[in-house]
Amino acid sequence: MTINEFIYAFDEDSSYAEYDEQGNVYIYDSTYDLMMARLESESSVWQVEDDTFTMSPSLLRLMAKLAATPPDMRGDWRETLR
Repeated sequence: MTINEFIYAFDEDSSYAEYDEQGNVYIYDSTYDLMMARLESESSVWQVEDDTFTMSPSLLRLMAKLAATPPDMRGDWRETLR
């Protein structure tokens, strides 16, 4: 799964996903704009920053799918930044 596919498939009412120029992916709380979780560009492990972050089964599957994708295969986000 690419980062863009992850962002496009992200469908949660209480949170949103973004990425940065390095390819790190973040999930933020929509109400308070707080970072809830992040996946660093060279990692396969999500780091949950807030212990109140609740993941639906569909979000958890989506997060697992992105994390299971090798970092060098997540890459079309670079095209979007140009």
